[in-house]
Amino acid sequence: MRGCFAGFLLVVTLWITGCGPKLGGSFVKLDSVPQGKALIYLYRPFGSTGFVYPINIHANGNLIVSMPHQSYFPYLVEPGEIEFASRWLLNQVDESITIHAKPG
Repeated sequence: MRGCFAGFLLVVTLWITGCGPKLGGSFVKLDSVPQGKALIYLYRPFGSTGFVYPINIHANGNLIVSMPHQSYFPYLVEPGEIEFASRWLLNQVDESITIHAKPG
């Protein structure tokens, strides 16, 4: 229960600070990427399966965002290997992918 509350606080904090997923509207590219950082855009299109539930996106095992349908999230991260995994409902892993993020 404590972990769920911590995850909820993280999502609320991201939304309040403007770092949460961007809903609807057009895609807006970030103006610049900080030196030594990699920028990855995560996108969840509108879909008929599971659209009522947000999907939790984890990077290297850490929750980074809870994405409703038709949203995107600009994710700034240290360069290197990153495993993204999506989880929803009972936190089962739906999909995962590992990428090598490069700076810039």
